[in-house]
Amino acid sequence: MYEQTSNPQDTDGNISTPNVYVKHSNQDLKQKGIKSELSVNSKNFASMIGLEYGQRDDISDSQTLADYNSYNWSTHLYTNYFAGETSYTNSKDTVSAIYGELKYNFLPNLTTTLNARYNVLKKEYITKTHDYNGTVWSDTTNTDSATFRNTAYRLGATYNVDKSMDFFASVSTGFQNPEAKDLAASPDLKAQTSVNYEIGSRGIIDTPNTYLKYELSIYQLYNKNILGPLGGTYAFGDPKSNIGDSRSRGLELSVNSDEAKQFSFILAYTYLDAKYTAHNPQDVIMQDKSVVVMNVIGNDLPRTSKHTVDLFLNYYVTDDIKLISEVYAKSSYYADEMNIVKLNGYQILNLQARYYAKLFGNNLEMWAKVDNVFDNQYYRSALLHKDSRGAFGIDPEDASIIVDPGRVFYVGLKYAF
Repeated sequence: MYEQTSNPQDTDGNISTPNVYVKHSNQDLKQKGIKSELSVNSKNFASMIGLEYGQRDDISDSQTLADYNSYNWSTHLYTNYFAGETSYTNSKDTVSAIYGELKYNFLPNLTTTLNARYNVLKKEYITKTHDYNGTVWSDTTNTDSATFRNTAYRLGATYNVDKSMDFFASVSTGFQNPEAKDLAASPDLKAQTSVNYEIGSRGIIDTPNTYLKYELSIYQLYNKNILGPLGGTYAFGDPKSNIGDSRSRGLELSVNSDEAKQFSFILAYTYLDAKYTAHNPQDVIMQDKSVVVMNVIGNDLPRTSKHTVDLFLNYYVTDDIKLISEVYAKSSYYADEMNIVKLNGYQILNLQARYYAKLFGNNLEMWAKVDNVFDNQYYRSALLHKDSRGAFGIDPEDASIIVDPGRVFYVGLKYAF
């Protein structure tokens, strides 16, 4: 639960008197549910079936504590607020589901798995207001609701070549339902759905002094009826819509050595190619409030780098002291759906030292850490969906930039008892 008193206002026009806090707000999240599962297993067969029921209430309410007025920059008008006015919203989800898993060994070295879920989700958006128009008080209650029935599954198989190598493949689906408040504004919203295809191998490679664990997979993911704001990912004030479809394909590789050895490493590499295959015309708002329509089909999804590398090197100086270095690198990416503003990639080095000890028979761990050792200056992210400068065109100067803080030092300890 979260409670606050906020929005200080000058209610008497006297700068010598303190401002008055005119809003009192509460936020409360309540969840309850029950789940039951039954398993049946044999030598070559394993199964599970489950039932689930749950309810989630996300409640917000506020009360005006004093009379005041506020200027609306969109309408260029003043709005009057009166003490005693209240508002209440409840975004309510009620879910009923049946799900299960089935595993079967068709061959001694071949295991197949099927997971499935049928989901019934009722979404309600309940609003209540108690308002004063300067003459009379009025009460308003409104409820918008929608019910979604979704099915998802995963079918996979693993073939064990020998004790050091497996091959695996799978196809899986998923869904994301609209939020209740978005349904209130756009009742025709559909659920976002996805289908993912993956194939790969995992195993262990023995070497003279250690071993290497690896996993390599390639995948192709399709998203349909993507839920997002009409004006772009970060057009927070825009209503949500099913803006289009996308296709993402890539490769993921992880390799690590035996962490118990004096020297070890962990390497993760990702290649990602993500593009829009369908999209509503992109409305770009200019400074003069006019709208320019752009076609983004075939463009890269924003903030998706094609290459990402994360490498950890670990070295035990003694049994109690461990040094860790991390090299993290990302390639360039676009900040916007229109693919107009491209941000450079970056590389950073992080270092840390850890000391392990016993104190009164319990584990003690102390560490010192430096992130971005060479103090590289780069943009962590950039958000862009409209002409912010009034130059009547989108360019890098319109982006909202999140800058990395540079070199950062940390020290800490952990004591378990």
